[in-house]
Amino acid sequence: MGDPQASLASFQRAWSLDPRSRIIGNNMAWLLDGLGRRPEALELVQQVLGFAPDFPDVISLVMHLNILAGQCQAAELFGNQLASLLEKTVNATAVYLDLCQSDNPEDRANAIETILSWPSFEFSAPDHPTLSYPRDMTVLLVELGEYDSALALVKKSREQDLSFVLTQFRSNRTANSITFYCDPRFQALYECTGIPPLEGDDICN
Repeated sequence: MGDPQASLASFQRAWSLDPRSRIIGNNMAWLLDGLGRRPEALELVQQVLGFAPDFPDVISLVMHLNILAGQCQAAELFGNQLASLLEKTVNATAVYLDLCQSDNPEDRANAIETILSWPSFEFSAPDHPTLSYPRDMTVLLVELGEYDSALALVKKSREQDLSFVLTQFRSNRTANSITFYCDPRFQALYECTGIPPLEGDDICN
């Protein structure tokens, strides 16, 4: 990770060879959104849903993209679908909808507090309310401008999640992602992991 245009070219080449790969489509959509190309990301996930309507990862992604696009009704639809598919004993879709709306800051703050209280992110576990992977939720909070909460979530990520979450922001090029990546507190966490710095990584300059 770190050269988003090269990554996108690789995904596009792989997609041309296997346009029914749900993993390639899902991951390319994440990259497109990280490049600030949300309409294209939404179009791509709709294609994936067309041939893999029961793929939990892409349902989660389309829910996240709709939250970021302010399409709360669509986000609710996909959140409920995902909770049903994963047989969640607690449906947390309402928590995500409180993130989606902007009319009541208190509701959003309470939703974030609830999310940060979750001891882990066991996406597929029926008894865990999350509808996200750790990376997905971190990106969601960052794109909503909730930097302090995103940083708190990164800090509590399990070791196997942390490196993936940290390196995700090497490829993201939205204004919010760059702000978060260049925050000295984030950079300090990054350095503590021992992940090698990128050569020519000048997005903070």
